[in-house]
Amino acid sequence: MNEMDEMFSVSLNTHSTTLYTLRLIFSPSPLSVPTTSLVQRAQVAKALYSNNLSAVITLKKLSEVKSILSQSHHDLHFPSQSDQLAKLSDTTFTEGDFIITKHSNLDTQIVFHLLYADLSTDLSNRSKLLLGYKAILKTAEKYSILNLKIPFPLFPFGFDLKEISGGNNSNSSSSSSNLLNTPAFPSPVILKRGEVLLKATKSVLLELSRIVKQSEFHTGSKTRWIQFVLFFDGNNQSLSNADLLVYKDLFAGIKDKIYEIFNTF
Repeated sequence: MNEMDEMFSVSLNTHSTTLYTLRLIFSPSPLSVPTTSLVQRAQVAKALYSNNLSAVITLKKLSEVKSILSQSHHDLHFPSQSDQLAKLSDTTFTEGDFIITKHSNLDTQIVFHLLYADLSTDLSNRSKLLLGYKAILKTAEKYSILNLKIPFPLFPFGFDLKEISGGNNSNSSSSSSNLLNTPAFPSPVILKRGEVLLKATKSVLLELSRIVKQSEFHTGSKTRWIQFVLFFDGNNQSLSNADLLVYKDLFAGIKDKIYEIFNTF
């Protein structure tokens, strides 16, 4: 699976000093994991108050908001998540809203909890979910986040692929390869959704690249990393050869979309 890791260099505006490195990676792991070694913790701590912040987008159901607000996991540096979000306890959230938490004990400093109501509908430019995603990209720019991980194509980790069709196909096998090739969830559905996500990403990056930067941080060339992470079923830690071939084809299709949309080099 190591070969399913591709990087692309993007320069969207000749008058901008900001360069983007897009990365497409296939992974069985969540987007953010606890730091375990002293070296990892030292690296995270060093970045906390630097201009080299990293962040991750994680998708959460609207029904999970209470659990987000009440989590009291101990953090090595910041207040617990529940304390950070205490002022939001009476807030009414809708699809596309996002909640920001800060962390020092994960492999990323910022988590954007993007809320969704229903993933069985198509992703479009007018989708509240996509509008929330665009707002996150702009927020990441505003706060000098140089590395952003994004679940591709805006599915939560461990998401049941059958859910996108809004039904349970009793004739479908539970294996990843069969599922991706059945009417319940054909690969073109992922590619279509991914194309919408990639085009939305490009439109925001183009908009941001046109903004004249005056601060010291933006003098000189800066490279921002945007990592699109394609997951396989989080409940399976290994894939059969047949499953792997399906994901390789899907990965290649997504890679072609990135070349086509961003004109990468």
